[in-house]
Amino acid sequence: MSQDKVAIDIGQKRSYDNVDVNIDTNPRTISGTYIYGYHKRIHKPKDGYAIGELKNKGKEQIINATLSDYKSISLFYWPSTENQIFILQLGDGDDYYYTNDSTKWTKNQSVNSRNLLNELDEYNCLWNGIHVADISQNFSDIRRAYDCPSCSKYTPRNIGLILYDTYKSSHQYVRYNHNVGGKVGNVRNGEYTILSVPEGINSLYVYWSTGGKETPLILSYLAQRKHIWYSRYDGDSRWRLESTLTQDPPKETPEKIRSLIQQYSIPRIILNLQREQANSYHPEGNILQFKVEKKSIDDSGYHEYKHSRVERGTFKVKEIFYGEKKLTGMEREGSTDSVSAYYFGENPTYDNLVLIQLGNKYYTLKSGYSWNQRYTSGGLLDTIKKQTCLRKGHILDISQKTNPYKCLGCEKIIQVASSTGINNYEHTRHTHYISSGNFSVSYLVNNNTQKNLPSVKNVSRVHVFWYPKGSSSKPLLVFYDFDNNTEDKWFKKSRGQNNNWETLEGPDHKPSYESDYWNIENILKRIFTTPETSIPSIVINIKNSDNINEPGGAPGEYSDPGGSRHKIQVTAEEFKVGDAGVQGEEKIEYRKYTHKVKEKTHFRLKFIKHGGSRLDDIKSEEELKEIAAYYWDSDRVFGKPLVIMLTIEKVSAKEYEYWERSKSTDKTWAIVSGHGNDKSKIMDATTLKKLLDELKAEYFPPSNTNVIIGGSVGGVLGTGALGFGGYKLWPVLTTLF
Repeated sequence: MSQDKVAIDIGQKRSYDNVDVNIDTNPRTISGTYIYGYHKRIHKPKDGYAIGELKNKGKEQIINATLSDYKSISLFYWPSTENQIFILQLGDGDDYYYTNDSTKWTKNQSVNSRNLLNELDEYNCLWNGIHVADISQNFSDIRRAYDCPSCSKYTPRNIGLILYDTYKSSHQYVRYNHNVGGKVGNVRNGEYTILSVPEGINSLYVYWSTGGKETPLILSYLAQRKHIWYSRYDGDSRWRLESTLTQDPPKETPEKIRSLIQQYSIPRIILNLQREQANSYHPEGNILQFKVEKKSIDDSGYHEYKHSRVERGTFKVKEIFYGEKKLTGMEREGSTDSVSAYYFGENPTYDNLVLIQLGNKYYTLKSGYSWNQRYTSGGLLDTIKKQTCLRKGHILDISQKTNPYKCLGCEKIIQVASSTGINNYEHTRHTHYISSGNFSVSYLVNNNTQKNLPSVKNVSRVHVFWYPKGSSSKPLLVFYDFDNNTEDKWFKKSRGQNNNWETLEGPDHKPSYESDYWNIENILKRIFTTPETSIPSIVINIKNSDNINEPGGAPGEYSDPGGSRHKIQVTAEEFKVGDAGVQGEEKIEYRKYTHKVKEKTHFRLKFIKHGGSRLDDIKSEEELKEIAAYYWDSDRVFGKPLVIMLTIEKVSAKEYEYWERSKSTDKTWAIVSGHGNDKSKIMDATTLKKLLDELKAEYFPPSNTNVIIGGSVGGVLGTGALGFGGYKLWPVLTTLF
């Protein structure tokens, strides 16, 4: 059904014909970035209407976009100069536009949801003389100065810095006075904007801790004859009003300042246990670097995911989440140097989370997302097994063939019924069950944990088939027998892997039931006589994507850099989402290069290389089907892979693991945040493109010689403002009047 079209008139400040106008005084971008200090005026058609054209006070505007594809048009401006529009946004994504002549709007390819605020600050600085103070600036000299970070590339404004170190030794803090020869708009702490100050402020008082780590923790300014104070815990990216301080900074007692400095020097962290293995990441609302280390607990099938600071040191836990769910019941007052989550199996989902360690205290699930402190006895592994038994089901020991035995987690008696004298057949059957009826099973053990067997509920019996009779007999077939409508499950032992199992399928058709002797015997014989075929361990060099440049062409090929005799095949395909070009012309922005071992269905990964560099952050102990690397289409030297995808083969289905280069300064690789919770689904194309767009903007910034308003774009002379002699020749700023 077609919609009526309306014209969006960006010169209007109140709602008008079939268009609602609203002001967001605390805007955030789609990536969660706060746009401090600026307002966002949103023009949105009423229900039943679509955007047809763009105007400014009735004058037609030219914009190269299909406006009907967007639900809103927004304008960003500084509140005291609301008629000066810095940036126009289509929809809620990363489609930002500038104008040279107040009539024609051009998309700014260099601006995205992560750097929008810096772009706006640059406009505000150069056009309105409203500068940015950086409280991370500190000097040992009594008097120094630094350049406003928003106009330092052009005609910089010096910000004076005065050091007061009277209490540096006695109270372990110093104060810096920042004096701006003009106005302050936003305040940064290094690369992070922390707050916006009222109009007319030109001085800031910043208190640094000097006991151990030197960092700013308290700041103040004078507004309308009243001193406003802010504070933060070490590492916090957001500052909050400090109600315990009210006086002129020089009049506040050193003892009170010292007490607060000591309190705020210990970070308070929000941890999310859903985060998987990472060499470096920032907890929510914090700029400190944390890491997650994965450690296998013996050969038990359990894994510890330990969260701690990269640079070591203690912290307090403010909140603990799993995904979007807050976990309750854990004490958070004391300091600790780590928090560990213990999981059953390879997949660290909430359903597999059996124990949480906070400092030297352990917590087990009470119900839902509520946890209780538990005093461990008998060792950590015994505690984990007991919790697994409570959450997932009993632990069966399939090495037991005759006598009843105790569940390895909770001491429940497991009965074993054996059928060893099956006439004319070389296999035996051993049935594990509980006398009271149906039960749940978390996993099986045969001296060590058996892998790739799923947890099951309401099973009546578990049949284990050994073959052949005699001293060489081994468990080769498992049958989960359900007496309800649940489909029975059959699994066979994988060859070449001591503890791995796989679903019975293909030529090994499922037997009809546990006494289908002839069929079972043939399957067991086939498993036993199949030659041992080891899964190769391979080195993948993703820079070798240049062996195949054209999608749809014959696969490229290279030798295993790890020295095996195997060949790795590379295939290319275009990655696109809908119409990415102009007027319906599709534009291919990214390409996917898939690496797999020739004539092998699976392989194990030694490590990934990119040219001569090892990407040791990316690890996997799983059996892999293939590895794919995503590159920007214009990166024909394959210099900067953006995303790497591992396709993992599991018993039930494939799993997909996505890695990206982290935003930290060391550019390590990390699991893509948010996708690790459901690896069974491939990332949808729109989400993947958004991730690729963000990474491309970060790793392929346009040349600084082609600068347009607010940032850089690739272009020819005359398409934007170019730098001459250190100055920027700015396009016409849009004015609404």
